[in-house]
Amino acid sequence: MIALLSMYQHQAQLNKKFTTGMTLVEVLIAGMLLALGLVPVFYFSSHSLVLAQSARTTFTAGLLAQEGLEVIRTIRDDNWIAGRDFDVGLTDCDSGCRVQWDSTSVLSLGTDIALLVDSTNQIYQYNSGSTTSYMRTITIDNSISNAMRVQSKVDWRDQGGAHTFTAEAFLYDWLQ
Repeated sequence: MIALLSMYQHQAQLNKKFTTGMTLVEVLIAGMLLALGLVPVFYFSSHSLVLAQSARTTFTAGLLAQEGLEVIRTIRDDNWIAGRDFDVGLTDCDSGCRVQWDSTSVLSLGTDIALLVDSTNQIYQYNSGSTTSYMRTITIDNSISNAMRVQSKVDWRDQGGAHTFTAEAFLYDWLQ
């Protein structure tokens, strides 16, 4: 009887050893479930990087468009301070012109002149720096009495294609 009990315990230990591991089918199923769980994570994380880059370039374009409006506003204000009419130097932009952050007058548009960015201070300009894909065009409509409609348009290209960001403001001769 003791021998039979001992043999039964030995057989139970052997069965326990063989049943505690995973079969090849179980390993394949576990691997497939793991892969199905990780694929969407990797897809969405890489897609979020693309969206973040797109948001960054669009945000930069918006700031460059706003800067164009602010430069025109500054030129208008400088005209007032100097005792000139508010639109002096701003009447020849109906077909387009360009400005940079420190402009005291508008620059001719030229052909496809891209903004440059200075790598040390990250200032966008036309004088020096690395070429960017941003091109800013300022148009001014002076047909309104005692006002001008200023439009600052920034065009750029990236892996998603061609894009445009436009900002517009009405500047009035409120001193008159």
